[in-house]
Amino acid sequence: MFEIQNVAVPGYQPIKYLGKGWYSNVYLMKHEALAVERAVKLIPKHRIADSNKFHSEAQILQDLRHDNIVSVHDAGITDDFVYLAMEYLPDGSLMSISNDTLLPTRKTLSFVCETSYGLEYAHNKGFVHRDIKPGNILIGSNGTAKLSDFGLASKLTDTGTATASGYPAHRAPEMIRSNESTTQSDIYGMGVCLYRLLNGDSFLPSYGDQLEQQILAGKFPNRARYQPFIPRSLRTVVNRALSVNPTERQKDVSEFRYQVQNCKVFFDWIVLSPDEYITILDSIIYRVHLWQNRTGSHCVELTRQAVGGAQRRVIKDCAEFAQKRAAVVHMHTVINRIANKGS
Repeated sequence: MFEIQNVAVPGYQPIKYLGKGWYSNVYLMKHEALAVERAVKLIPKHRIADSNKFHSEAQILQDLRHDNIVSVHDAGITDDFVYLAMEYLPDGSLMSISNDTLLPTRKTLSFVCETSYGLEYAHNKGFVHRDIKPGNILIGSNGTAKLSDFGLASKLTDTGTATASGYPAHRAPEMIRSNESTTQSDIYGMGVCLYRLLNGDSFLPSYGDQLEQQILAGKFPNRARYQPFIPRSLRTVVNRALSVNPTERQKDVSEFRYQVQNCKVFFDWIVLSPDEYITILDSIIYRVHLWQNRTGSHCVELTRQAVGGAQRRVIKDCAEFAQKRAAVVHMHTVINRIANKGS
């Protein structure tokens, strides 16, 4: 179903398939009259139950013109599809650029804060997004983040609610309990999104058919498990956004962003392997390494090296252990101390 030759949109020349959403496929197409590239979403008509809502997403995006929200340029209907032509952002989503390696922590926080400006604007206009995830945060041509995919967005009622919808792993507990979404549900979605970007999806618990039960119990994501270099202040902000009780989360997106911006992150760590981490601060390279020596002991070594200078061991943080588990605990303690204190 992704064959380009089977895709026809009046006035557009298909170039290539880009990806898929809940109910749609997205293609790169060239607008023939304007000679510009657009990301064109095709939604099968039968996936939209109410024909009066064929252009719902286009109308929402038209109403939500903001620097941190993907803009819409055109919309229409063919025999088989509703189409939506949006700005094309070739750098892709946070999901696509973080698939192979973790993004730098400080850049991740910048992207999330930029996204929150777009989300705050949507909330102020009376909409909830209901599908916030790394795949729906795109990178604009100027390197800033833009919130996309408003296909599941909804106008809030007079009581400040909408029906629940969205990616199952990002559904807030109240969406499961009462089938309702609020702006607090979007804050929860931002919390899950930030947790995933900071730690990588390998930190998400396996759940099988128990996902809803784990969400309701506050066990998905695992609030006690973070990369060792994530400072306590940032863990606290994320865990608050992930509160099972909506009233215990940040009161709005603005407060969430303020708290994220005020977390002190001294380093961007690179995870070379589970046993080796490096970072650079003020031209000083820190390297934490765990290995097994010839006697079978597990050794942890922290070194400091000025760029162009000699590598020096930080003796007080170097240690040897009979069990690897104890060595891993020590290594994580060292990294965590540096992350929280900057040295």
